[in-house]
Amino acid sequence: MEDKSVWIDRYLLDHSYMRRLMAEADAIISGSPSAGVALTNNLDYLMLTTLVQSKIAVARISRPVNLGVVFAMWRESKRLRERSHDNPSGEDCLRFKVEALEWLFSSSSVKWKLYAVDDGCPEGSAGIASEIVRRNGWESKIVISELVSGFPYRSLPLEFLASADDSIKGGAIILGAQTAISEGCNFVAYTDCDNSVHLGQIGAFLAKSIVDGDKAVFGDRTLDPGYGLWWHPGRTDFDPRNAMLLHLKRLMEQNLCPARDVPSPLKLFEACYLTEVIDQIRTFDFSFDYDIACCVFSSGVRASALRCLAVDSVENSAWQFIGNGSVWLQKMRGIANAILTYRKDNKRALAELLWRTIEEQSDIAKIQEAPLPEAMRQLPFSSLGDPRVLSEKDLEIWLGLVVGT
Repeated sequence: MEDKSVWIDRYLLDHSYMRRLMAEADAIISGSPSAGVALTNNLDYLMLTTLVQSKIAVARISRPVNLGVVFAMWRESKRLRERSHDNPSGEDCLRFKVEALEWLFSSSSVKWKLYAVDDGCPEGSAGIASEIVRRNGWESKIVISELVSGFPYRSLPLEFLASADDSIKGGAIILGAQTAISEGCNFVAYTDCDNSVHLGQIGAFLAKSIVDGDKAVFGDRTLDPGYGLWWHPGRTDFDPRNAMLLHLKRLMEQNLCPARDVPSPLKLFEACYLTEVIDQIRTFDFSFDYDIACCVFSSGVRASALRCLAVDSVENSAWQFIGNGSVWLQKMRGIANAILTYRKDNKRALAELLWRTIEEQSDIAKIQEAPLPEAMRQLPFSSLGDPRVLSEKDLEIWLGLVVGT
């Protein structure tokens, strides 16, 4: 049995491996002889099954469709480039996306285009991506733009964004989606720049929206145990200092919306409906996904979740550049704000408590350094977020002692 890090790295970095899996999926669908792929681990089986189901779903789509797939670029100079001795974490991620979509939608009624938006990248991701596009002749397949070039914006919601420095993914995704819609895309998806999500999965999402009439389809890495999110062994083990933050985050997420995996890196929307949603967005940082999800599920439209397979691309993660404390502050206040903005029922109490308690990064540090309440000291990781562990009153007392209110 191969080491887990070997086959996760192969998924992210070895394009020939994914080409063989796609060929094997075609062989299964057509009933042809096997392409000879050696399935050596559970991820291989799951990925192959997902690709087969996705391409079969595309066959259910009978009318012409224009799909735009959007992603933000920030400090992606290494992952955009090919893997080499000097760039060992290179994912050649534009090629990964192009090949996935070409395979999925060949001989179908679906036309597609990628929209890559530089989110104020200090490494010049837009220039690097543009050169890769030019070198490969992908001008008809990939649109490259820069968030910074449009300031000051004069329309919703980007008129509320003061500068590219205030955007962490959200502003770029919105600009990419608006560009896709203006160019005639009637369905828009957004994903991550890296190779964590193979876009061969998106056929099931598109068919779910077209055939079943869902206005939004959210990828969910938690729907099937053992299926969705494959953590890389290179990622640091869970830091016990974050136990209370994770507990509070999970508690709030239960009050947020029916989608359990809000930050999932694959979501798809009917374009006209997405225009209505993004016009309401006022959050452009790491909590952008929570505003989107809360807005969708509070509107009463038909929306759903589908299982999504994602592999952890730990190298060059934005977390290491932004900082753990800053990311946690954005997430905690962002989730609380989304609940307070979109929920009008009795699920607001915890969000109100955290909104007035956690105001700056130093508050995050205090929570990380404080001894946990007795009820949480031996709590298993899987039980974090269980509302039976501590009452909201006990949480309020603990936070008052640790942070002050």
